[in-house]
Amino acid sequence: MPLISSTNNETIKLVRSLQHRKTRDATGLLYVEGLRPFVESLDLANDLEMVLVSPSLLNEDMQRIVHRCQGHGVRILEVTEAILGTLSGRDNPEGLAAVVRQRWKSLDAIEPSRDDSSWIALQSIREPRNIGAILRVSDAVGAAGLILLDDSADPYSPFAVRSSTGAVFSQGLVRASFAEFKDWLDLHNVPCIGTSVKAETDYIDLAYPRPMVLLMGSERAGLSQEQESICDALVRIPMAGRVESLNIAVATGILLYEALNQARTQSPPPEAKSDP
Repeated sequence: MPLISSTNNETIKLVRSLQHRKTRDATGLLYVEGLRPFVESLDLANDLEMVLVSPSLLNEDMQRIVHRCQGHGVRILEVTEAILGTLSGRDNPEGLAAVVRQRWKSLDAIEPSRDDSSWIALQSIREPRNIGAILRVSDAVGAAGLILLDDSADPYSPFAVRSSTGAVFSQGLVRASFAEFKDWLDLHNVPCIGTSVKAETDYIDLAYPRPMVLLMGSERAGLSQEQESICDALVRIPMAGRVESLNIAVATGILLYEALNQARTQSPPPEAKSDP
């Protein structure tokens, strides 16, 4: 295959434009770089649109990945190091990257009572790195994914994908308005837990239900009074130092791990295996 060396190549122009949310939304595609998230996307090979390879940068692990892609019939484009560098947000890009189709779930298709899963609903979270970090924690605790409400940041932005370390490909992603989310909660009667600095209940004193939705407010304003009103319980995270609040991803992780620890404590220990 010919080696692409021109930034005026139409495919390269398309890939570069995926740095902008407008193009990602219009095409339903995203650009993935970095070996770990790339491998995660490869596990969902049906979502791979194309793979960009710089042969001079490939190590043995990357070469094996390229062979796997070829086995799946994925389109392979060979590009120069310079081209890959123009597409990368890193000082030293790795030897391969990919264009991947986005995956979105419909809110109407989610039935939390059926799979006993937890979801995290994020109200107007604007920093994509926070979205990525929350995706990573959600995956770590075995939650189902994120419901992004109203004008939340794009989980498929390069910053979110990178900070998720590949979890963006394993977690469910939903976009909805707050009104649609409220109706969905009422329809399924799923418990919703929110946070507030004024809440009377300490986060460790709540018995977290399963399934549940954890509703987290925007980085600056938190939950509004209307958003708090749909919650079945509100909890606070105590602050002993001088700072007034935690990063939204840190706060979400604290609550999710408390819920996980409660579930682990309530689960019976595995039976010991007896000798034959």
